[in-house]
Amino acid sequence: MNISKTESLIIDQAYPDLINMLYEGESNEYSRAFVSVFDHWLEREEYDEVFPCDATEERKRQDKFKSLIHYIFNITPVFTARFRRNRKSGLSIKNYMSSCA
Repeated sequence: MNISKTESLIIDQAYPDLINMLYEGESNEYSRAFVSVFDHWLEREEYDEVFPCDATEERKRQDKFKSLIHYIFNITPVFTARFRRNRKSGLSIKNYMSSCA
């Protein structure tokens, strides 16, 4: 882990019983819900039928979305967590230093 003890404590407080949830798949601390409006990943042609727009408009939307991602990254601590059930230290949490990672 490349996070500080303080960051680790904050994560533990924000996500109680996380290790049990990862190992057992259930915890009274959490409820789950999944929603999908598609039964598969859309192919490019299917996407164009559902969300038609010209290339210039699409580029503008992508640029706005990238700006939003960079903004959120700059104001929010961003971590990645990897869980490997069969390892001694099953949970690894790392802090991203760059929004380009």
